[in-house]
Amino acid sequence: MTSPAYSPEFIAARVGGGYFLEPLRLLAAGVAGVNEIDQIMRSLGGFSFGPFERMDALGLEAVYATLQRTWEQLGRPPRLQPHPLAGDLCQRGHLGRDAGRGFYLYDGEPPLPAVPLERQSFDLPPGLYKAIRRFADAATRTAGSLTEQYVFARTLAAIINEGALLVDESAATEPDIDVAMVSIAGCPQGPLAWANEIGRFTCAALLRRLNEQVGADRFRPAAWFGS
Repeated sequence: MTSPAYSPEFIAARVGGGYFLEPLRLLAAGVAGVNEIDQIMRSLGGFSFGPFERMDALGLEAVYATLQRTWEQLGRPPRLQPHPLAGDLCQRGHLGRDAGRGFYLYDGEPPLPAVPLERQSFDLPPGLYKAIRRFADAATRTAGSLTEQYVFARTLAAIINEGALLVDESAATEPDIDVAMVSIAGCPQGPLAWANEIGRFTCAALLRRLNEQVGADRFRPAAWFGS
């Protein structure tokens, strides 16, 4: 059974945090823009809403508070640290769709990105490149460029790994996590069921390569993968 500390809502907040945190980091690093990342996660991942669209719909202040609270409750692990970009937007009154501005400006149709992209070129080590391709080919039937696959794979890997860490902690079962993520967080399918479809070895290989790239043990694979 799930312990009271790990209610379905808490599971969704913790595991679903990766759907917001990694896109924020990718945006800040200049890998892709707000609308690009949203489109990638809809098309390659099958999500109904991209991460920035979803934050705007939920209310950025509420999302940021939830991310902050989860990070504090778990002892401030680097992988769950809220991104300052979200906090800065809140301070500037960019609180989401209901406020008329968040990551998008809602004074016209379609809404336009409110956060400019300072695009930066990036190079991926060969091992990471291969791990991304292998993961993405197993995770989605939609073709994508390397940038698109990188955004999709890094975001989904963060979600999957956080769910696997919960299982490691015996804090929730695989069905607990999958049901919470589909019913509350809006995931198109349970992340751990998704991981089993992709292959645990393939997931762990990508996580190890991402961990080498970003540091701070942000992507250290859970024991659940058997790695």
